[in-house]
Amino acid sequence: MEMAFILNANRGVPETDKLFNNGGGRLLTGLGRRFEFTFPREARRLVFANTAGAASPLISGRLRDGLQVDIGLSVQYKLKQDRAEVENLFYSYGSNWEDFFSKYIRGASRNVLSEHGVFDMWERRGVI
Repeated sequence: MEMAFILNANRGVPETDKLFNNGGGRLLTGLGRRFEFTFPREARRLVFANTAGAASPLISGRLRDGLQVDIGLSVQYKLKQDRAEVENLFYSYGSNWEDFFSKYIRGASRNVLSEHGVFDMWERRGVI
């Protein structure tokens, strides 16, 4: 199940004034119009690991002490089912919005790693 905006191929522009979020069935879009830009309605998960099915490899970063570490991470997210929010996401990042999420999570994780030392990673692992 997905949410979608229509692409008007006659004019070459997306129609973002309505977010189609009905959960299935047939919809008549008209000539030269099709559902081109889709977004998931259900929760999604990004996995950073060295396993099959992972979105990306392990996240490599350096601790405050300079030690390089590789971490595995799993992040679950769900998009708001609001037309204005989805439109903002679409115009800000286009159809590559999931790549942006992945890069943002990778960068934020590296920033958090750089704030902690070796002993923090062992003693406060659950908190970090």
